[in-house]
Amino acid sequence: MQIELTDAAIKILLESLESYSEVLGNAGCNDYELPATNTNAQFVRDAENWGLEKGMEPRVHNGKILTMDWLLVDYIRHLIKEQTR
Repeated sequence: MQIELTDAAIKILLESLESYSEVLGNAGCNDYELPATNTNAQFVRDAENWGLEKGMEPRVHNGKILTMDWLLVDYIRHLIKEQTR
């Protein structure tokens, strides 16, 4: 999927994601669950290897991938920045 955004819209989106990540990071619980699909596992693996440490494998419990909400938001922000340079 592709969408066209102005530079101003990209700036607002990136700033909003940064603020949201800070809100999530300061919350008492940072758990986030995704269905354990191959696509989701790769996305979480990429996010965790980018933001935490290399070689991490997604944690799966009861058919769900467990990760941290703030990390996914930061990683999405990173991807948007990389693709809009």
